[in-house]
Amino acid sequence: TLLLEDLTQRRDRLAARMDDMRDYLDLDQRTRQLADLEAASSAPDFWNDPNRARETLSRANQLRSILDAWREARQALEDAS
Repeated sequence: TLLLEDLTQRRDRLAARMDDMRDYLDLDQRTRQLADLEAASSAPDFWNDPNRARETLSRANQLRSILDAWREARQALEDAS
């Protein structure tokens, strides 16, 4: 049971660190930014400015990558519980 207690404590510390990381990365703000960019990309005139459209899609992909990595890490931690 000592090993189990140690693993549980490590998991709890990791969960706390991930919560800190969530705040540091401001994932709520990034989620809102991604939603805004996705809404903008569905506008009828989105491709009227191709350079701006590419920048918007590039930024959306960056945000999506960050958010997906966070979700995967959090899910792995939950699966270990």
